[in-house]
Amino acid sequence: MKAKKWGFIAAMLAVFVARCIGKQYGALTIKGGVVTKCDTSATGTVEIPKGIKSIGELAFSSCNDLMSITIPDSITSIEKMTFFGCRSLTSVTIPDSVTSIGKDAFFCCDSLTSIAIPNSVMFIGKNAFGACSKLTSVTISDSVTSIGKDAFGGCRYLATIKYSGTIAQWNAVSKGDGWHDYVPAATVECTDGTASLD
Repeated sequence: MKAKKWGFIAAMLAVFVARCIGKQYGALTIKGGVVTKCDTSATGTVEIPKGIKSIGELAFSSCNDLMSITIPDSITSIEKMTFFGCRSLTSVTIPDSVTSIGKDAFFCCDSLTSIAIPNSVMFIGKNAFGACSKLTSVTISDSVTSIGKDAFGGCRYLATIKYSGTIAQWNAVSKGDGWHDYVPAATVECTDGTASLD
């Protein structure tokens, strides 16, 4: 009876941990369909399991040796500060299921050289790609309706900004103050010509 009792307690404890603390998937902790944390010792490539709905705030923050991340098309949002300070992150593909990129989501990702915003994203948050010092090119989809303050501020090598819509569509996008501060690009390449950054 004691063995059965302790077995039952162990099983209940496992359920509690999975529901309240989170379940481990390699370097990842996942709770309620949300990636809540990645072990800061993670290196190389991390793959988020299919079916995950969101990447939580600060989930990958300061994973300094993370080089690439595979995000499944079940993800609908990248929350604020998700990849904050991932200084070795060179490759990330944002799937076309994501509708918003939160504040400081990729702030200080010093090794990112290019990024493509898919045609599902409507909102790019404040400082989302701020201080990405090696970022040289960005493609922004015409689905984007709002670019937050300082979204690409401090990207000192960002020479190419492409937009998948027309000049008129670009001009209709809401843009926060300083969204392109210290960016060397002078214009945005649209489908029907070039437009001013603002």
